[in-house]
Amino acid sequence: MIHLDFVNFIRENAFYIVLALVIIIAIIVTILLVRNNKKKAQSANDTLFNSLLEALGGKDNILSLSAKMSRLTVSLKNEDLLDVNKVKELGVTRILRMSKKIILLIGQQASEIEKKFKSDN
Repeated sequence: MIHLDFVNFIRENAFYIVLALVIIIAIIVTILLVRNNKKKAQSANDTLFNSLLEALGGKDNILSLSAKMSRLTVSLKNEDLLDVNKVKELGVTRILRMSKKIILLIGQQASEIEKKFKSDN
């Protein structure tokens, strides 16, 4: 008797059961895709960070680094080590030199670069 009740329940609610399974699978796939995209974005930011450090003359050449919106303000020990062409290749749209500071218009990655720099120091 219990067996027949279960079979009848499955038959009567098959559509809803399948719908629930499809929704659960869609949620799982979405979560996995979001995680994968975050990892790719983090990897791209790490690559940009390392390349930018190299173009600025290395970590030891940087006295200070701060971000404000899309600008990255950097003070260097030796400005001669700055590779302007490489910085531009990395997507910096403008380089402004002001006495001891260099302002790089870099875009949305500026705050991520600042966080990475401060966490590494």
